[in-house]
Amino acid sequence: MTQRKKVVRTPRQWRRLVTEFEAGDLGPKEFCRKRRLSSTQLYKWRKRFRDEEPAAGNGSAGPLVDFMELPPVSPKAVPAGAPAGDGDWRVELDLGGGMVLRLR
Repeated sequence: MTQRKKVVRTPRQWRRLVTEFEAGDLGPKEFCRKRRLSSTQLYKWRKRFRDEEPAAGNGSAGPLVDFMELPPVSPKAVPAGAPAGDGDWRVELDLGGGMVLRLR
């Protein structure tokens, strides 16, 4: 039986790997297999880097995105006599880190 040599990577190397994984189109299993990585380690370092990111709105960083003003909804788009709030619309915004904002 051949033993694999344990590879020790620096945080800088893990950051590069996590960035490469997130920017790529490979699934985690295939990415880890091709790079000879442990998927457990990949997820651990990915979480660590996400936890280190400054929280939005805490004043430590500028805005992460620009805002776009949306035009008002035309009254013609809402059926006459429709009760307020009974529209058939839903908005879901994935904020990252497992947080999702849902509007109905």
